[in-house]
Amino acid sequence: MPLLRVIELKSRHLFTLTIELHSVEELGHTPAGNRRVFPVSGGNFNGERIRGIVLPVAGSDLLLSRADGTSQQDVRMILRTDDGALILMTYRGVRHASPEDDRIACGEPVAASAKGREENAILYPAESFDGPDVQSQRREPALVR
Repeated sequence: MPLLRVIELKSRHLFTLTIELHSVEELGHTPAGNRRVFPVSGGNFNGERIRGIVLPVAGSDLLLSRADGTSQQDVRMILRTDDGALILMTYRGVRHASPEDDRIACGEPVAASAKGREENAILYPAESFDGPDVQSQRREPALVR
């Protein structure tokens, strides 16, 4: 049996993203699961090599809560860099967290013993960037805690 070679994933921090949201729109139960939409109302991103704002148009997080306890995210938003470039940013991923973590993330009250646990939520995203000034559409998986 041949041995598998593990290749180390090398990555470099691009930016920290802060997103502001409108109120959630509950679409309700569908055959795929419970569907919720979190419209993006703005935000910003800051990094060593790139920074700017999240435009308050055309952005949303389409969240599907599945029967297996995971949530599938499908996020799209438009970024404007400080030098005026427009970038369409999308990411999809599967998130797993406890029900208390999800309630904390939505700003709902939880027992004091559950607070401070939100960092245990794990998202496995695949990001994509597109625009006239984007050099590549390379997609790299990342682990976000």
